[in-house]
Amino acid sequence: MRLLIIVLVHCIVIFSVYGTTLNLSVNPEKQILGVWQEVDWEYEKVDLNTPNKKQIASKVREEVAKNNVLHTSEIWEFLPNRKLKIHFMEKNNLMADWKLKGRGHILKLENENKTEYYEISELTNDILVLHLNIDIEARGIAKLTFKKVGNAKEI
Repeated sequence: MRLLIIVLVHCIVIFSVYGTTLNLSVNPEKQILGVWQEVDWEYEKVDLNTPNKKQIASKVREEVAKNNVLHTSEIWEFLPNRKLKIHFMEKNNLMADWKLKGRGHILKLENENKTEYYEISELTNDILVLHLNIDIEARGIAKLTFKKVGNAKEI
């Protein structure tokens, strides 16, 4: 009888801790909402012969931009209706659909003619860090870092 009570108490404690953890965890779909400004773009992995291993060369960045339209802007605004408003410096804004996949660690962006996937390596209330695999002469992974600068507005 005593053993049954001990097992029952342990089960109750374990399930209480698990339930509390689930309730306190932040939903990434809510946390990503808002206006994010790009503050850094660098390589995580590069060729050993590259003189400056961190900063991405502007020529390579232009090459990446040809293949990946959605991350050539500096401001991304994630809206609650799963729309992404992309603010370009010299062009009109673009609307895309966004969706978190997997366990919330894959960001899928789609517009009428392009789909891109990013790995979310960090998401806090203030920082968003995305990784993008680049398959060009640099053979690396671009790390895009964003800082939250505002809340999303419903359109």
